[in-house]
Amino acid sequence: GVTWSLEMSSHQFALYSLDSIDVEEWDFVSGKRDSSTLKFSPLHNNIETEVTELNLRLFLDSRFSRGLAYSGSGNVTTFSSGFDTVCYYCLLEAKLDRKWGDGGVKRFVVCFLASSESSLEHFCSELDAHSQLILQDIQVSGCNPISEQAKELLSTWHENNVDYIIRCVEKSGSSLSSLIFTSLMNVPTRFSGGTERDKQDIEKFVATCGLSGILQPHIKEKV
Repeated sequence: GVTWSLEMSSHQFALYSLDSIDVEEWDFVSGKRDSSTLKFSPLHNNIETEVTELNLRLFLDSRFSRGLAYSGSGNVTTFSSGFDTVCYYCLLEAKLDRKWGDGGVKRFVVCFLASSESSLEHFCSELDAHSQLILQDIQVSGCNPISEQAKELLSTWHENNVDYIIRCVEKSGSSLSSLIFTSLMNVPTRFSGGTERDKQDIEKFVATCGLSGILQPHIKEKV
C-alpha cells in the first residue's frame, strides 16, 4: 500500500494557460521600462503542495522568459522540488473557436513531473504526441473549464507513455527477444489477439526499439 502511494504521488502534472500582461517595471540596468510579463494561470493539476506548484510556475517563468520553449516540442530538465525530480514541459498553441470566448490563438503549457528514475528524456516523442492530444481536445472542447477527456489525458500521462515498456516486457515473456529483433530489423509486424491497448503498447515498443529512423538516411545515400 505504501509503495503504491509513493509511486502514484511521483507522477504529477499541471496545465496552465499562458498570457502576457502589461506591467510597469523599471529595469535599472538597461534604463528601459518593461511593459509586459508572463502569467501562468493554473487550469488543472495534481501537484501535492501549494509551495511546489508555485515553484513550478516560477521555474516555468524563468525558462520561458529566456526563450527556452518551442510550440509543440517539449523539453526535459531537472526541477528542484525538494526531491530528485525531472520536468517535461511543452508550449501548446491552440486556435480556439469564438464560441469559447474571444477566439484566436491562445497559449497553454503542459507539465509532467516524475522522479529522476523515470528517465523522461527518453520518452520525449511519446510525451510530445500525448501533449498534442491534449491540445486537440482543448481546441474542440475549450478550456473554461477543461473537459473530462483532457483531465483523463493529464492523469494517465505516465501510464500511457512510460509504463507501456513494462507492460510489453511482462506480456511478451519468452517472445520478447523476437519482438526486439523484428523491431531492430524493421520487419513489418502484425498483431492478433489482445486488447486495443495491448496493440498500442506494442506499436510504441516497436517504434522505440527500431533503428529505421537512424538507418534510413544511410540507406537513401547508398541508393
